[in-house]
Formats: sequence, C-alpha cells, structure tokens
Amino acid sequence: MNQESIDIEAYVQTDDAGAVAALLSVSLGVLDAEHLPEADLSIYKSEDATVLIQPSEEGFLSVSLRGLAPWKTCPALARHLAHGLRCVVRCDPGDGYPEISPYSNTFLLIKDNKESFVPWG
Repeated sequence: MNQESIDIEAYVQTDDAGAVAALLSVSLGVLDAEHLPEADLSIYKSEDATVLIQPSEEGFLSVSLRGLAPWKTCPALARHLAHGLRCVVRCDPGDGYPEISPYSNTFLLIKDNKESFVPWG
C-alpha cells in the first residue's frame, strides 16, 4: 500500500492505548513507546510516523497520526481502527463529505461497519 505524509486524527471509544498502538504497528512497523504522565499522553514512534494517544471526552481516546502512513484521510484511519478494534470510532468527515461544513461539530461515527453523522463537542 502506498504511503504518504499525513496529519490525521480519529477518536476511539476505548481506554486501551496499547491495543490501539498494537493495531497500528501492524501497518506502521515497530512503535517505540514513551508515556508522559504529567500530560496524560502516550507517544509512539516508528521509523516514519508518530502516533499521539491521549484521553478525550466521553470515554474516547484521541489518536493523532503524523508522518508516512497508508491512510490518507481521517475517515480511512477511523475505518481501520473501528474494524481492527471492533469499537466505536469518530472522526472529522473531511473533504470526502463536501455536504458537511469543515466548521461544524458534525463527526463521522463508525460502529459495526455502519457509518452515520453525529454532533459532537
């Protein structure tokens, strides 16, 4: 799969940052972990990418991915996470959904291979 430099984010409804990192490492390669307890932030680095995982609201973890990765958009990453972790994932719909204003609080929700839009935040 082609990789290109990206800066994307998804929100995973889990408290297991290790499971998120393990799933991403399958595509990104070995992820070296660093935890910053004072910031409640976990940083995982591979040769070509950095993953930042930190608690968000309503029991979700924010998963930010920067660098080279096989996913080009937030929805692509969110679908990968939802499928691999079998949990609810939310993300910014992005350019793939021109009917959604980039300034709205509408998020794409992915659950059980079904997608819908929900207000959040």
